[in-house]
Amino acid sequence: MLDMGMQNLDIHRSCNNYRLVSTADFVIKEFSGTDRSQEVHVEFPTIVFFRKGEALVSSANFSNVHVSDGEMIFLTNYEKYTVDVLRDVTAINCNFTRSMSFCGGFSLQRLSGFLPEGYVYEGKTLPIRRRIMDFLDLLQANIEDGLHCADFHEIKSKELFIILSAYYDKVELAEFFSPLLGFDVEFKDLILRNWQNVDSVEELAAITNKSYDTFRRVFIASFGESPKQWLLSRKKEKLYREILMGNQTFTELADEYHFSSPAYFSNFCRKHFGMTAQEIRAIGEKELQRDQGNEE
Repeated sequence: MLDMGMQNLDIHRSCNNYRLVSTADFVIKEFSGTDRSQEVHVEFPTIVFFRKGEALVSSANFSNVHVSDGEMIFLTNYEKYTVDVLRDVTAINCNFTRSMSFCGGFSLQRLSGFLPEGYVYEGKTLPIRRRIMDFLDLLQANIEDGLHCADFHEIKSKELFIILSAYYDKVELAEFFSPLLGFDVEFKDLILRNWQNVDSVEELAAITNKSYDTFRRVFIASFGESPKQWLLSRKKEKLYREILMGNQTFTELADEYHFSSPAYFSNFCRKHFGMTAQEIRAIGEKELQRDQGNEE
């Protein structure tokens, strides 16, 4: 059969669900051996699938974990990692920008019961098994074709977790995701599902059905910072992405985020992002043009 490639690219790119590479759930990353040591800051929990190459990965919790083609490693969010490239690396990052779950019948929280007694996490890697490799082959082709639909990325994230639960045993998964299992995962999932729907910490606390003091204590234990600071950081990230991706006018964004005036909105951008909203949007437009140029 004749391969026609992606059709209706203009409609796809103009859709509100189109995602820039910087905000996608799945991203193809490349690291050159000429830039041997690199610092990587992780915003979301991320599985890194090494498609080719070889590197040593280190963090505050482990040192020089060897990862090579055909292996995967899990990186927790809000951590800084050092990647020492031994051979040029091509990887697919799966960034979990929403709650993580395997399926309706098996939750991430239940994995804690399968951790071996006394297990200490030191940067667990797992082999990329055949069906995961098949999944990645098609996914990489879709991404390279320019399929950056947010709905597509969300569906593929869910599919990945179902495949993981089918082809890895519970002990392997428990060890792999163990950095998350010391926390109240259901609490974290509840926060991650709902933070975008509230305007204040008090509203967020009410969703959890906990007293404010209990909510704050559990929150700090789960996220490592106060709920006020965490919510402000997430709101800033969300606002930045919405300015960058450029569907709403600045007046509409100022109204949505409850800025008292356009001038206050503009001052907020300068203070927190070091740029005006117009400058941020210009960066997004250039990135979109670069993405489109790479796809053609």
